[in-house]
Amino acid sequence: MCIRDRFTDVLQTHLLDEAPEKAPTLHRRASVWYERNEQPAAAIRHAFAAEDFVRAADLIERAWRTMDANLQSRRWFKWAQGLPDEAVRLRPVLCIGCAWALLNEGNLEAADEWLRTAEALLDPAPADAIPMQPDAVAVADEKEFRKLPATIASARAYLAQARGDAAASVTYAQAALSRLPADDHGGRAVPGAILGLTYWANGELEAAHRALSESMADFRRTGNVVAAISGTYGLADIRIAQGRLHAALRTYEEALQLALAQGQPVPLGTADLYLGLSGLYRELGDAAVAAENLQRSKELGEQAALPDWPQRMRVVQARLKVDQGDLD
Repeated sequence: MCIRDRFTDVLQTHLLDEAPEKAPTLHRRASVWYERNEQPAAAIRHAFAAEDFVRAADLIERAWRTMDANLQSRRWFKWAQGLPDEAVRLRPVLCIGCAWALLNEGNLEAADEWLRTAEALLDPAPADAIPMQPDAVAVADEKEFRKLPATIASARAYLAQARGDAAASVTYAQAALSRLPADDHGGRAVPGAILGLTYWANGELEAAHRALSESMADFRRTGNVVAAISGTYGLADIRIAQGRLHAALRTYEEALQLALAQGQPVPLGTADLYLGLSGLYRELGDAAVAAENLQRSKELGEQAALPDWPQRMRVVQARLKVDQGDLD
C-alpha cells in the first residue's frame, strides 16, 4: 500500500469516528473528482463507498468498452457484480457487457441469459433499426447504446461459433458488419475476426485469411496492438495449411516488428511470435534459427505471452526433440 492510500485510510477512519453522517457526501465528491481526473477505478470505488449505485453503474457502463478492448473484462465484471441486480438489468449496455465478460470466460449459458436480457430491453423494431430508449431503460453511454444492434449481433456470432453453429455464426457476424460504418474500426474488428475464424473452421481458407487480415488491420488502426498480434497465429496457420511457408514467415516477422516498435515492456503476445517463428524455421529445416527463436520466447515467458503459449511452446519443443532423435 502506498503512503497516499495509508493516509487516506487514516482520514477515513477518523471521519467515521467523528462525523459518520458526512462520509457518503465526501465519497461522492471524491468519486466526481477522480472521474474528472480520468481515474475511473478510484471513481467507482468511492461511488460504491457512498452507496451511490446509480453513479457507480454509470461509471462502470462507460468503462466497459475500453476495459474489454484491453483484456480487463474479468475486473470489469467484478465491478458489475457489485451492483444491485435490478440496476444492471435495466441497463442494456451493462447487460451486453456482462454477456461479453461471460463469453470471454467460456460461460456460454450465463452469457446467453444476459444477451436475452439486453435484447428484451430494446425497442422491438426491425433488426437493423437503431434502438429507441424506453422510459424504463437507463443509459449512461449513448454511443454504445446506439451500437447495441451490432454489438449484440457480434456476441451472437461468438456464441454460435462456440456452439458449433457455423451458419448462424456467419449470419450474425455479417449482420454486425452491415450495421457498422466502414470507419468504425473498433466496432468492426471483433465480428470480422469471428467471421474469419468461422470461415477457417469451414475450410474456406482464402476467405478466412481475408476476413482475419481486415480484422487485424482494424485492431491496429484503433491502437489495440495486443489484439492485432493475437491474430497472427491464425493468419500464419492458414498460410501454412496452404503450403505457403514463406508467406507465413512474413506474417510473423511483420507482427514482430509491430510488437517491438512498442518499446519496453513488450506487449502481450510477443513471446508467441518468437514461438511461431521457431516452429516455422523448424519446418524450413533451419534448426539453429528455430532453437534461437524458441529461446527468445522462453526468455520473455508468460508475462509477454497469450494464454495458450505454454501448450504451444511444449509442442514446438517436442518437435525439435524428435528432430534431434530424442524421443524420450
